[in-house]
Amino acid sequence: AAEQGSPDGSERERSSENIIRTVAELFSARSGVHLHPVTRPPSCSPLEVAYTSIQMETPDFTHLTAADYEHVYEPAEDTFLLLDALEEDLPFIQGLNPALCMEIGSGSGVVITALAKSLGPSSGYLAVDINPVACKATRGVGHTNGVSVDVVNSDLVSGFRKQMVVDLLVFNPPYVVTDSAEMKGTGVSRAWAGGVKGREVMDRLFPDLPHLLSARGIFYLVVISDNCLEEIEHVLGRLGFSMTVLNDRKIRGEHLSVVRFVREQHCPL
Repeated sequence: AAEQGSPDGSERERSSENIIRTVAELFSARSGVHLHPVTRPPSCSPLEVAYTSIQMETPDFTHLTAADYEHVYEPAEDTFLLLDALEEDLPFIQGLNPALCMEIGSGSGVVITALAKSLGPSSGYLAVDINPVACKATRGVGHTNGVSVDVVNSDLVSGFRKQMVVDLLVFNPPYVVTDSAEMKGTGVSRAWAGGVKGREVMDRLFPDLPHLLSARGIFYLVVISDNCLEEIEHVLGRLGFSMTVLNDRKIRGEHLSVVRFVREQHCPL
């Protein structure tokens, strides 16, 4: 229901554009990386978008070598399962007209680059990784594929102010159950070592989601069965989000799933 005294559509668009510029300035000031604020095209309801088959092109990352993968997580089954889920959801994502798309733990940069290739320059793209070598790889894959992705070397979103401006957030987290002691440093092991229940990293992010995502923001997450998906659903449900399982796959003794979270009052399906 509309709130009394709420601004009209043009005022909301101007307000949104001002917020995007503000977050770009904040990110630039804190990280030294210049973000290019973008203007969102006229909005439309995601439900007005026809659900037709749309293919998401896998970016070219063939320039990455075995030496690179000693320091950066190599695209694997979980990467491509996430790409499949995003491809299936692409009509909804396009209808959302996201002004700012963000990937946490970008690794090679394949996922954020695929989004940038599919959605085009009307959106802004931000990648975050704790691994400085992964940040370099993400920039390289974006450049190779002709898209602009701003990259920040950061532990999750600890260096950012949260102002509810991210419309699309993607996270393929370190989800493997390990000892907490393995979660040290900034090397490639940080891409998979998840600590207790494989949840220590993602659990640190969850409380920030209500302040990071916009009112219509969507969050895509990769998990395995060891992560206790029902518990994750309960935790995020208490934060005001509803969950949809998009796809899953069993590989090498792991049961992978990609799930989508939206604020309950903005559930698209």
